Amino acid sequence: MTDSGHRDAGRLRGNGVWCGGGRCRVGLVLFAIFAASIAMAILLPGKGSETSRRKGPYLILNGDNTSMTVLWQLDGTATCTLEWGRDTSYGMGHVETTEHGSDHQHAHVIDGLVPGALYDYRVWMGGHPYTGSFRTPPNRAADHVKFMAYGDTRSYPWVHDQVASAMLARDPGYRTFLLVVGDLVSHGRREADWDEQLFDPTYTHIQELLASLPYQSCIGNHELKGDGDDLFLKYFPYRWISSHYGSFDYGPAHFTFVDQYVDYSPGSAQYAWIVSDLAATDRPWRFVVLHEPGFSAGGHGDNEEVQRDLEPLFERYGVAMVFAGHNHYYARAVAGGVQHITTGGGGAPLYDPDPGAPKVVAVGKTYHFCRIEIEGGRLSFQAVTADGTVIDSFQMVRSLVRGRPPRMLPSTGTEDHASAAGRDMPRPAGSTPAPIPRSPHTLPATGSPPPTPTLPRQQ
Repeated sequence: MTDSGHRDAGRLRGNGVWCGGGRCRVGLVLFAIFAASIAMAILLPGKGSETSRRKGPYLILNGDNTSMTVLWQLDGTATCTLEWGRDTSYGMGHVETTEHGSDHQHAHVIDGLVPGALYDYRVWMGGHPYTGSFRTPPNRAADHVKFMAYGDTRSYPWVHDQVASAMLARDPGYRTFLLVVGDLVSHGRREADWDEQLFDPTYTHIQELLASLPYQSCIGNHELKGDGDDLFLKYFPYRWISSHYGSFDYGPAHFTFVDQYVDYSPGSAQYAWIVSDLAATDRPWRFVVLHEPGFSAGGHGDNEEVQRDLEPLFERYGVAMVFAGHNHYYARAVAGGVQHITTGGGGAPLYDPDPGAPKVVAVGKTYHFCRIEIEGGRLSFQAVTADGTVIDSFQMVRSLVRGRPPRMLPSTGTEDHASAAGRDMPRPAGSTPAPIPRSPHTLPATGSPPPTPTLPRQQ
């Protein structure tokens, strides 16, 4: 993202006031300035506002492979201009946007795109251009995809920024989308936390990550903290089935997102949907995303509902991996052939993992992210620290029998550590983090959020 090339539209200055014969011709100069300002506003709609960027631009998937949703927020009311194309000439289209809701938010769904193609875009807001790029999801027939996963980015944005930098520096083939396991900020119902911990422009790598990879997150318990409204839904208006659960396909992969803060026990609406969703998908690789892990390495205890109610479904319907966070470290456990990944090292204060916890095969007290590559019937996984060290890796092959989980391949000699040394990221000089209370294991249900807003699409 860049602030280069800022345009100062509508600020024309007249300093040549001529006085003579006791009369100053100020009126003519003022009239000329006014006329020029009007002309600039007409010629550059959406580019001459005095408002400033507050958030974004950032991206979310729209549920298909021919569109992308671009979102941003200003600190005041103004029109903006969104441009896009296959390169930085942005020649494919443009649209003026007006805010929706009551807090100066803008969003636009770019339609008519080619699956699996790279696009550049530029948003003019507050008189300045902010740029990004994205790759549309591939065709359903695609059998080679890459993506990254991480989570628990709350509390220490300077740490998150270093993790984001490492993610951006990797293979450009991973510029697809981000799978996020929740706890994006410390108090999800407090506006200041979103401004300071996720969307602060000081942290340029986080902003570049948000501007170039659709951010697909489940809800965590910290998204429910605070006394305000549902800001997670406000800033990430995913096309949920209900509450905060839903699913999407990405090439050969299917992703099922679970909301653990409404009922998901047998007999509930969410449980019935999970069964239906996993049973109905024809995608060969299936993943589940939730916040509180069923099998992990201590800290918060293992979620017994996941173990009792969901694990049988994972095994029955051939789920390859379950991604979770909540515990701030890396851990991998294996239950019934299903890989349970705890990837809570995105920026929150680290916990001490227990390498001897039941079913756990690898741990690391370190800030990190995960890389996943699918090539036909084979999946490769790596957990990577912010300095590029691989702390766990394995491969799986898909079962030819529908409903069975993929099976592990024998070790290929890559590192598969039982533990990794803690790696604390330095924080900026003079910054002292506020004390972070440890969150409870579960929170009561808070009811269904308001309906997802309808986002504008180009005509």
